[in-house]
Amino acid sequence: MVMNPTRNREGVFSREGDRRRSPLLTVCVLVATSAVSIVGFVYHGVLDALEREPGVLARDEWWRLLTPLLVHDGGWPHLAANAAALVVVGVSVERAFGRRLWLALYLAGGLAGELAGYAWQPRGAGNSVAVCGLAGGLLAALLLGREAKVSAIGAVFVPYWVAALVAYASDSLVVGVGLCALVAPLGFLIARNGLSRPLAVCLGSAELLGALTLLALHDIHGPALLAGALVSAG
Repeated sequence: MVMNPTRNREGVFSREGDRRRSPLLTVCVLVATSAVSIVGFVYHGVLDALEREPGVLARDEWWRLLTPLLVHDGGWPHLAANAAALVVVGVSVERAFGRRLWLALYLAGGLAGELAGYAWQPRGAGNSVAVCGLAGGLLAALLLGREAKVSAIGAVFVPYWVAALVAYASDSLVVGVGLCALVAPLGFLIARNGLSRPLAVCLGSAELLGALTLLALHDIHGPALLAGALVSAG
């Protein structure tokens, strides 16, 4: 198994990510996004000024390529779901790969998702596409032999997250339940035996298939997942 070593603070190479690294960046982004979103719930002018809207790029409002990541247009359930995903995936990525790659993945997914959004879904807001950038980083790690860096909860959570996105994009609860049922045995095996190389390949392949399915459905999360995977692989 080929591993990409990382250098810790003492200059010693390790085969695993630093499990003790404080997830400071994840916490900061979570607090900032939640705060701005809550303000947007109370004062709708904030949401109107920051969300994705048709024609705003033609008016040179280029900041709206990233500001939709700061607000949520689906109310409290939308914010809660994305916040939970950010905590699980963000902590796993930050501890595994550090803050610089975390930020690169978050911005890559966010930018790719927003660009796709202006083409396919020109009105909306939320940071789920940025979280998909982080998830894409874990996807690449699983496929490229760096699974020792990935936490078990991160490895198991991402396929369920992608399955939920595919179910939402296809407007089919049956699809979501079916995909989750397919992933469930892998989660059981990881909980029992740990994240082996074959399981990592299975999980990564399932996530990649989900990302391509989202892309085919013209869902903005597909490009975000693939962007994160490409940045991590590079």
